[in-house]
Amino acid sequence: MINKTDFYIDGKWVAPQQGTALEVIDPSTEDAFATISLGGEADTNAAVAAAKRAFPAWSKTPPAERLALVKKIQEIYKSRMDDMAAAISQEMGAPIDMAKQQQAPAGLGHITNFIKAAENFEFVRPLGDHAPNDRIVMDPAGVIAMITPWNWPLNQIACKVAPAIAAGCTMILKPSEYTPSSALIFAEILHEAGVPKGVFNLVNGLGPDVGVAMSEHPGIDMISFTGSTRAGIDVAKRAANTVKRVSQELGGVALAGGVGRDGVDRLNSQVVGHLCTGFLASLVPVDLVAHGSHVVGSDECSRGFRDAAQQTERGEQGNNSQECAHGPSLACWLVGCALLNIQAVVRELFGTPRVLGTDGL
Repeated sequence: MINKTDFYIDGKWVAPQQGTALEVIDPSTEDAFATISLGGEADTNAAVAAAKRAFPAWSKTPPAERLALVKKIQEIYKSRMDDMAAAISQEMGAPIDMAKQQQAPAGLGHITNFIKAAENFEFVRPLGDHAPNDRIVMDPAGVIAMITPWNWPLNQIACKVAPAIAAGCTMILKPSEYTPSSALIFAEILHEAGVPKGVFNLVNGLGPDVGVAMSEHPGIDMISFTGSTRAGIDVAKRAANTVKRVSQELGGVALAGGVGRDGVDRLNSQVVGHLCTGFLASLVPVDLVAHGSHVVGSDECSRGFRDAAQQTERGEQGNNSQECAHGPSLACWLVGCALLNIQAVVRELFGTPRVLGTDGL
């Protein structure tokens, strides 16, 4: 069992002040493979204090120096790609090939593209020909709280952290509790690159604990959130009391529907792939035909989805098989989310309370 209970605060790994142990589950075996700590308000306060102390000096660092640090992070990230892919595959179930070819490189791609953007970014620029002596100055936003999801963990972390460092911000990251291993490796990369203490901090925790503390904290100037619409609404409401900037990418379990055999056949194989590689999607493999107060399901369409799933190459993450095309689903709660989505669409379209064949789900 891997023990990863410390948080990264003020340039060092520290024990949590009010941590609760959480086992991280390998979805291919449903066994725990690591233990982390879930922090609380005291840990969040310590991370915010470190970020606030670091901000005055870091925000005044020349942009070229900050960009050089991001480039160093990029190089070290390249050397840890295999470690990153293995962690992502084990913690969220992506096939090892997909983790190596898409998941881990997604983070590197964001870092690379932000480097290109920063190289030509003017932090001080003329206001215009009408005011030749006036300038527009792009100042860093301040202390940033970052909350990221589980399905593309490094994709989301990198596209928040890299530009924040380049811009002169300091930050606190709360990764998903389902996928903390890759985030901890990312923290190791930043530490090795020499990120000044307090510029980057990481606290593991749950949304109702660390997420709420971040949203409400008066010492945080901006919050960048990627996750469900429900949680995003809560974050925005809590952030309003301290007039934070709020940047959000919201979503959830997406619904893919096909009416008739042709429509469903086109969706079957695509949705099977999405469900098994970290995308959030749900298929309604039924002919939506209103009959009184019910919607009748098509056995033929349902069999098509089943057959598409059975024909895919799949296997356990742990065997590192290059033949494994699809991995295990990370969380059983996705099934419940999918069913709720289906029922909501049926009510919207037909005003009917249920879909036949879903009573036991």
